[in-house]
Amino acid sequence: MDARLTLAKLGGNPFACAAGLTVMKEVTSPGFLGNVVERGLQLMEGLRRILGPTHEVRGKGLLVGVQLQRPPTELVKAALAQGLVVGVAGNNTLRIAPALIITSAQVDELLEKLAAAHRAQG
Repeated sequence: MDARLTLAKLGGNPFACAAGLTVMKEVTSPGFLGNVVERGLQLMEGLRRILGPTHEVRGKGLLVGVQLQRPPTELVKAALAQGLVVGVAGNNTLRIAPALIITSAQVDELLEKLAAAHRAQG
């Protein structure tokens, strides 16, 4: 990436530029995006298994949305009680966006916590 382009896009702030270049170096490193795709598929398959066919699971990479039959407010609260931070996108969509460096074991843990939250909220 051209450093001048980076400086222009980040307003010339040296710290922001250094951070941006570091992120770009990591994201473009061999295997990084492949792992993102694999973990995203693992997450979406696990969500389909936990929530069943009545909930649409969609996404790309590790940005995933689950269409629910009702507002996700209670599920978000139950997930937080499990130590899991998830969000809301729109009226009835649960948004899950873990870190791009998440491991397979961490995806499994996320799914376990979300399953417990789903059971707890009824």
